[in-house]
Amino acid sequence: MGKSKIEWCDYSWNPVWGCTKVSPGCDNCYAERITKRQGRDFSQVRLLEHKLREPISLRAPSMIFVNAFSDLYHHEVPEEYRRRIYEIMRAAPRHIYQVLTKRPRLMRDSLNAYARETGSLPANWWFGVSVESPQFLWRIDELFTVNPITFKFVSFEPLLENIPMHELLHHQINLLDWIIVGGESDLRSPRPMDAEWATTFRDFALQFKVPFFFKQWGGRRKCECHHAWGCRLLQGRLWDEFPMIAGILNEARHQWKWAKK
Repeated sequence: MGKSKIEWCDYSWNPVWGCTKVSPGCDNCYAERITKRQGRDFSQVRLLEHKLREPISLRAPSMIFVNAFSDLYHHEVPEEYRRRIYEIMRAAPRHIYQVLTKRPRLMRDSLNAYARETGSLPANWWFGVSVESPQFLWRIDELFTVNPITFKFVSFEPLLENIPMHELLHHQINLLDWIIVGGESDLRSPRPMDAEWATTFRDFALQFKVPFFFKQWGGRRKCECHHAWGCRLLQGRLWDEFPMIAGILNEARHQWKWAKK
């Protein structure tokens, strides 16, 4: 498990590799581009069992993005295999696990069933959905139907259309624990993200005191200030807000580093 280049996590853990497109946000998928450069078929979903125990081997408390190169709730991932992933997450509770999906209905069915059997879901399991336009705000509604989830977040990346504030309120995103916004990265001709679209989310997050993370503007050119795709500054500053629980993790990481000395 290698260090991740994604700004809002430390590592990406990929016990599954491969996916298929479900909406316009998938059209220029970075994972598909990387997989094709490796000479592989990204539409073939593969279970990488040799990677299952990686979080247990990682001793330092970390934020781990689960399946950066797939979707844990793809219909070709067997439920039994998902359960094995859940059990690994339980076996290494020092980490925060960030799970992001465009298939929230399968996530709902899986997690509700798992919680009925185990009693609850750990607070260090973060579940979120990707939303690229108003057409897919229903994914947020589905996220709120997963009753056992204690931490809910949404990644509006790549943000492809304006989403007015009144529509956001209609879908209860003021009740979210975290909001991420970003443009389409690592492309010569990315689909554009208007500055007003991004600031709408920033203003919304400030009003309702939801931690806000601005990932980057997008594109293939990296800025000189932060070496990020299309720059990370929104109106002249970084927006790297994390939920309070991430601060607890940072303290645990700090203590772990001192214990090693």
